[in-house]
Amino acid sequence: MKHHSNVDTAMLYVSKDDDGSTPSLKNLAINVLKKQMPEVHDSVNDARVALDCAEHYCSKGGKVAPVEKVFTRKARASTDAADTTMLLVHRLPTSTQPNHLVEMFLAYTNVKPKNVPDIIFSGSHGKCNVEFTTKEHAELA
Repeated sequence: MKHHSNVDTAMLYVSKDDDGSTPSLKNLAINVLKKQMPEVHDSVNDARVALDCAEHYCSKGGKVAPVEKVFTRKARASTDAADTTMLLVHRLPTSTQPNHLVEMFLAYTNVKPKNVPDIIFSGSHGKCNVEFTTKEHAELA
């Protein structure tokens, strides 16, 4: 798939309180569109909100106010060495089995996972934390 015109809304707007930083999509939604973002990540909704923000920017001829930080990103908890060997695999179709993941990692990275637990399904997708022998293997996968 080729895209000839891409717009990154984060580059169109600036944060009010932080010179040079780019606002999050959540802050753009509340400031520009007066709309709350859902708590659960939804890439389709993200794309629609980003498009609406880009259209707003264009309709104002690029003369938009800086975006106030209403929401701040939560700091991620530091991970210890054991956690870095884990890789979250998500959005798995319901037909996916743990052995499918093992075969996929072997085929594309030549890395065999140490452990692939049962996949937890919710609705039409599943997820699991795949464990690798080393941090490097997890990063490669």
